[in-house]
Amino acid sequence: MKKLLIIFCLNCIAPPLFAQVKKLVALPITDYVVKGKDSVQIVQVKLPEGLTIADNTAGVLRSLYSSTDTVVYDLGKGKCGLTKGAYNYYGIVMNANMRSPKKGDMLYTFGWFKNLYEGILFAVASNGITITSVEERKLVDLDVAMHMAGAAAENSIIDSLVKDVRYTADVMIAQNNNQDMLLQNGIFKGKKLFATMQTITDKEVNMFLKYIVARPRLYTGNAWKFSEIFATWMAGGTPTVVE
Repeated sequence: MKKLLIIFCLNCIAPPLFAQVKKLVALPITDYVVKGKDSVQIVQVKLPEGLTIADNTAGVLRSLYSSTDTVVYDLGKGKCGLTKGAYNYYGIVMNANMRSPKKGDMLYTFGWFKNLYEGILFAVASNGITITSVEERKLVDLDVAMHMAGAAAENSIIDSLVKDVRYTADVMIAQNNNQDMLLQNGIFKGKKLFATMQTITDKEVNMFLKYIVARPRLYTGNAWKFSEIFATWMAGGTPTVVE
């Protein structure tokens, strides 16, 4: 009887414990950068509500890809040494000949997520990627992805991405925009860009999201208008992930 009581008590405790999962996540550092001893730099990240990082959790700091700095460098690595409210502080031992950290550089570390739905949008957002509508309304980021209730909530957001692509095409056609083109390669070969964007479905959106997850380097750490990067993917021959 005593053994059964212990098992019952453990089962009562287990759900909140096992509802937490540990995942790799990329977080932008803030402008708080302080020189420490020797080659150590102290950097700060702000966590969205619901994400926790334990003290001594390891992290790798990488430079942000940009139009002016197109090579991504591992700047250094270290551990979380302090948690203060929503902020975590990492002591980063800088690699030789690397520049100092600056706001927007990406810290790759492990965090604990509670009641997480691990869909394609979390896979995108965990790479530090933000997606907006063409009118710059936020559609996907880590905070949104980690609080999705499940598949239905994710599908609703993907529907919004589909609508954004179609809406953008409608506007471009109405404006007689000169960026329209005949697509030369990929699944839309031989079709016009804007007319094809008007017919996009969740199938093609999911294909592109999987491509982002497989090739996140160009997208990590920035906010992107979805219809623009989707059109660029189409014009680039719709490279896809082999599953």
